[in-house]
Amino acid sequence: MYVFFMLETCRNIVSNGSIPPQPWSRPLIVYLIHRPSAPLPEAESSSERVVKKRPTLLSSLPILVEKESFLLRFFGGLVYAGFMIVMTSLLPQLKSTYNYNSLQIGLCYLPISFGPLLI
Repeated sequence: MYVFFMLETCRNIVSNGSIPPQPWSRPLIVYLIHRPSAPLPEAESSSERVVKKRPTLLSSLPILVEKESFLLRFFGGLVYAGFMIVMTSLLPQLKSTYNYNSLQIGLCYLPISFGPLLI
């Protein structure tokens, strides 16, 4: 769905929306709507593409000390810690309560692994 409908929003590519993106940055729905004989919209002559410096790994480090970033990372850490607690305590519970063997316990982990991939 993302590849079909999401428009390009990077300011380096489309500025404020006045410059159309390059063909490889357009969603697939644009190619399905436009006929092959009709040219796709081109950039206006009055619009100029602004080249901005791309961020580096070190330039993103100050984000780590921001309060909002810390709160998001802390909440994500709590969710991940809870998930790991459930995953590690699941093995002895399945073995003692239901007398599952190693193969059956491994199969119980598959829905937990593949479920997030389907969302």
